[in-house]
Amino acid sequence: MIHSAGAYFVSNNEFFPLNRIDQCIEDKNDIIYEVIRFIEGKPLFLKDHLNRFLHTFHFNQEDIKKHRSPLIENIRLLIEKNNIAEGNIRFQFNNNDAHSFCAWIIPHRYPSVDQYKKGVGLKSYYAERQEPRIKARDIKLRDGADQIIKEQEVYEVILINSEDQITEGSRSNIFFIKNNLFITPPLSLVLPGITRQKITLLLKDNDFKFEERPVQVNEINSFDSCFISGTSPKILPVALFDKVPMQVKHPLLFKLISLYDQQIELNLANFRWD
Repeated sequence: MIHSAGAYFVSNNEFFPLNRIDQCIEDKNDIIYEVIRFIEGKPLFLKDHLNRFLHTFHFNQEDIKKHRSPLIENIRLLIEKNNIAEGNIRFQFNNNDAHSFCAWIIPHRYPSVDQYKKGVGLKSYYAERQEPRIKARDIKLRDGADQIIKEQEVYEVILINSEDQITEGSRSNIFFIKNNLFITPPLSLVLPGITRQKITLLLKDNDFKFEERPVQVNEINSFDSCFISGTSPKILPVALFDKVPMQVKHPLLFKLISLYDQQIELNLANFRWD
C-alpha cells in the first residue's frame, strides 16, 4: 500500500485522484526513489535531489538536463494542484524505467520544537543496505527499523554493519562531535544524503575541524555530542544513543544549526522554477 497525502498524484505527466494511486504506482523492493521537502510551496535543494536521482541511472550531463526540466514541471504542478504549502514529495521511475515518472505527496513527521530543544533517542540496529550509496526501497530493512522505533520509543535507528561500524540512520545520516572535532562515517558506507552534503560543505567552508572515517560502535561512549541529518529532521540533536547520554546544547552544534538554517533561507529566497 502506498502511503500518500494530498488529493492528487502525477504519473507519466497526467494527474489522477489519490484513490487510484495503488493501481498506477509500483512500491516494491529495489525501486530507486527520492524524497524532497517543500516549504511555502518551494522545493528545498531541488536540483541537488534531481541530480542525485538521475545520476543513479548513469545518465550523462546532456540526458540529465533533458530529463530534469519535465520532472521539475511535474513537481511544480503537483504542489500547485494539491494546494499544500509544506510537506514532502516522493518521486520515482516506475520499475526503474526512465520513461515512467511518478510523484506524490507523502505523510511527513517533522521533529517538534521540544525535540530540537531536548534532543531525541537513537537505537542501534544490526542491518546493512545492499547498495548504501543508492536510495532504493529495502522493505525488509524498513519494516525492521520501523518495528524497533515503535517498540523502543526512539526517534531513529542507526544501522551497524557486520564489522561493528556505525553507518547511517534508516532515514538519516549521523555525525558526532569529540573534542570539537566533527566526525561522520565515510561516503563508501552511507547514502550521500543531500543534507549531509550541505553540512560537510558548511563544516569545511567555516573552518570547523572535520573528518570522515569509519566509526566503531564501541566508540559511542567517547563522543561528546551527536546529531542526525536528513530531509525531514534537518539537523536534529541526539540526547541518548542506546544508553549513552549526549550533550544536546553543544555550542558548535548550535552554530552549525544556525548556519544550516541560513542556507535553507537563502536557497528558498533564490528559488526559481526554471
